[in-house]
Amino acid sequence: MALRMEEDYAFKEAVSTAFEGYKREMSGIPHREGSTDNPLVTLCENVLGALAERPGRIYEGRTDVVTPLTPVGTMVKETIAEATRAKPQAS
Repeated sequence: MALRMEEDYAFKEAVSTAFEGYKREMSGIPHREGSTDNPLVTLCENVLGALAERPGRIYEGRTDVVTPLTPVGTMVKETIAEATRAKPQAS
């Protein structure tokens, strides 16, 4: 989970850095008279939306704890489930 959070913050850092470059480049684009669409405003809205997202939002509800023994535990659970299904019911 810590690695995922680190990746999320790294993504936000990359978005911020890219935003600065795009903003610098887009400031040179002349705004057309009578046009309501300003690419710089759209860029700002999209970047702010991405940065405002809560870290870890993608992973909420997931409580997977992975250890070196996780595959063994999964295998044991599957074996028990198979044995339970294969066991004939006593009448």
